[in-house]
Amino acid sequence: MLFRSIFSAIALLESSLILEGKAAREIDLSEEWLQYLIAQGTTDEGSSSPANFDALHEYGAPSENKMPYIGASWKNLSDGEAQTRCGALEGVLLKKCLVGHRDPRLLSMSEAELSSSSGDAGFLEARREASQNKKRFFSPKGSEESGIVFGTREVKELLQRGIPLALDIDFYYGAWNHRLATDMGINRDTNNWAKGVVSYPEKGSMDLAHSNEHSAGHSVVVVGYDDEREIEYQVKMKNGRTKKFKRKGVYYFKNSWGTTNFGTTTEIEGKVFPGYGIISQDYAEEYGQFFKLVL
Repeated sequence: MLFRSIFSAIALLESSLILEGKAAREIDLSEEWLQYLIAQGTTDEGSSSPANFDALHEYGAPSENKMPYIGASWKNLSDGEAQTRCGALEGVLLKKCLVGHRDPRLLSMSEAELSSSSGDAGFLEARREASQNKKRFFSPKGSEESGIVFGTREVKELLQRGIPLALDIDFYYGAWNHRLATDMGINRDTNNWAKGVVSYPEKGSMDLAHSNEHSAGHSVVVVGYDDEREIEYQVKMKNGRTKKFKRKGVYYFKNSWGTTNFGTTTEIEGKVFPGYGIISQDYAEEYGQFFKLVL
């Protein structure tokens, strides 16, 4: 799962804090911080909701302004500030620094080391606030109770109670109407893209046949469902024909792609929610896994 799961984890944390009255609606926590934490244990841009939740429970999270999101992938020392932040490192430490955008050793440095002329005072401020927020946000039992939600019944019971969930899912470019689908010979419905409709990788489709050649994952925050709502879509089959499909039952979710691209006209219960989406329950349940974050 690529670092998109970091966005869903932070969004889920923010939503949970607001719902439990622990934070104002304007809360904005740092995805960059979580990316740095995850890079402690990996040298590639991959993560999952369980790993993200464990990191947040252990270290907390600072505000976005303490550690702003860089939004760039560093592949070598010529990218961004990589030379300044990672140039003195080699081997695995260098790889982790490129992924997390900071020296991984900073996390365990003393305050004196971080505040020295050769340290990182900005990171020290972020770490201090994260530690304070850990005490404010989380209970000792939260880490034990967070994790996989087994079965659609429990998923829907939690959603009925107003508890949002993370959904980590295998990515099918045609089902998402992603712009790269066209390059793979998979059809793309820009109308459903604007409506936030995510369908299903149908058997015998070009989507099912070719998306796995460019395997990827995605993660979103699921906020509700409708067992009666139907979605309609067209799929290009392997025989070259286009076939129409309908599927009944959807989940509503908050995406991490902004509000001016995907889901600009997403309609949920008569209201438009830009940036949100509507995904087939079949797709979510067969190709994804739901997770709950307990504070």
